[in-house]
Amino acid sequence: MLDVFDNANFLNGLYGALIAGLFTGVGGFCIYLKKKYSQTNINVMLNIAAGVMLAASFFALLVPAMEELL
Repeated sequence: MLDVFDNANFLNGLYGALIAGLFTGVGGFCIYLKKKYSQTNINVMLNIAAGVMLAASFFALLVPAMEELL
């Protein structure tokens, strides 16, 4: 059981997940600090979120596709 924590890949994944969760929590907390948002601000935030999700899915699929080609 303790051998899992000696693996560098496991620790890198754990640190990455903790950092992502921390930033998600900080971003969610920042939303509650301001009570009113204009429609332009909402549109900009949604567009940024959509772009990040599209880029993440694209690059996640790009690596396996390139491995298949080579």
